[in-house]
Amino acid sequence: MAGEALARAKVNLFLHVIGRRADGMHRLDSLAVFPPVGDVIARTPHAPLSLQIDGPFAAGLVGEADNLVLRAARGFSASAGRVAEGAFRLTKNLPVASGIGGGSADAAAALRLLAADWGCAVPAELAVSLGADVPVCVARRICLALAWFWSIQASRWRRLIFSAPVRAGSPNRQTCPPLGRMRRQWRRIWRSYGMI
Repeated sequence: MAGEALARAKVNLFLHVIGRRADGMHRLDSLAVFPPVGDVIARTPHAPLSLQIDGPFAAGLVGEADNLVLRAARGFSASAGRVAEGAFRLTKNLPVASGIGGGSADAAAALRLLAADWGCAVPAELAVSLGADVPVCVARRICLALAWFWSIQASRWRRLIFSAPVRAGSPNRQTCPPLGRMRRQWRRIWRSYGMI
């Protein structure tokens, strides 16, 4: 089924680089929002896998043979056991390399189009493998990301991304879901970030 999706810009209300992982990627703390502006991704199924780019900032992507949209489509196809196909059109309304998640949002929109067409969920591992911003761009909701926390149950470090709606004027601490028996540990983390 043909479809179109808005690849909303990702705007970080704050972003702190807190370290670097062994693979060279940065560990970040951030609060991100998704205003209703962005690139537009369209897909026509039952066509060879391709990407056409137009729009005001298309020139910034000239010569990019392996766009993140195509990598997302190939990865999702492989994980779903399908042949990679579909003619994608990217209308590039966001400036390239501007720090507002344009490429990640484009990949996330492509993943959402494929998931809707195929009636399945976007594989979380695939989203993470495409880039740190892709999972939050798939969700398209206000997102508080604390890069690492100590998991008492597992006794090891794990990645954490919170995602919950926030009422206008509410303090940041209300973006977190109830945490039950980990309340004391989270209060310590919140205090360290000046959130309470």
